Amino acid sequence: MLTSSQMQLSHSKIIADTARVLSRFVDIITLKTTIHHRMLKLAQHVQIPVINAFTDDTHPCQILADILTYEEHRGPIFSKIFAWMGNGNNVLHSLIKTTALFNFYLRIATPKGSKPQTKHVEWSRKRCTHITLTNDPQKAAENTDCIITDTWVSMGQEFRARNYSIFQPYQVNKALMKLAKPNALFMHCLPTHRGEEVVDTVIDGPYFVIFDEAGNRFHTQKAIFAWCLHDAFFSTQ
Repeated sequence: MLTSSQMQLSHSKIIADTARVLSRFVDIITLKTTIHHRMLKLAQHVQIPVINAFTDDTHPCQILADILTYEEHRGPIFSKIFAWMGNGNNVLHSLIKTTALFNFYLRIATPKGSKPQTKHVEWSRKRCTHITLTNDPQKAAENTDCIITDTWVSMGQEFRARNYSIFQPYQVNKALMKLAKPNALFMHCLPTHRGEEVVDTVIDGPYFVIFDEAGNRFHTQKAIFAWCLHDAFFSTQ
């Protein structure tokens, strides 16, 4: 494992050199960075797969774990209704794009000033996906199959800490969960801030599958590795 300082990712001219060297040492690069374009630049200069483990823009590995968790508990995600509450962040951006691949409905409830980036919404809408944006959390939660949230301040968004009050109406509590379907699930990528974006009665109640969700990060990551290495493995058989 290499830290960002060891990889010298802060030096844009050196990223290409780092990429070429790593291509000769390893078969896969899994990168976690708060600056998305660094990952893109690294990927441009390697001859091996680069896995986005987390950036400030997207978090695709997390969403794969979410989908696996939902389907384990409730069956196919096709045509189901999901609702997102709170912060328009990287996890939401990946969830938005996933609607185009798995064909489910997504209602996004965020306060003004915390909407998801337009480029991700437009990308999905061009593919005829069903995405609704609103400032009304109750409207978004009605008759949903799953409610998802995340921390109100994500990594790289510390400047939003002073605006906590705008997120309070989007807290996932029992009243909000009662608006969803009786067998609706609650998801969160962890760690939670109990009493902020979600309350104890939801985390510890019948709705939660967050620890299965966390465990499935491990299994989906293994699947991604297997997929990336598939051609290399079978070409040697």
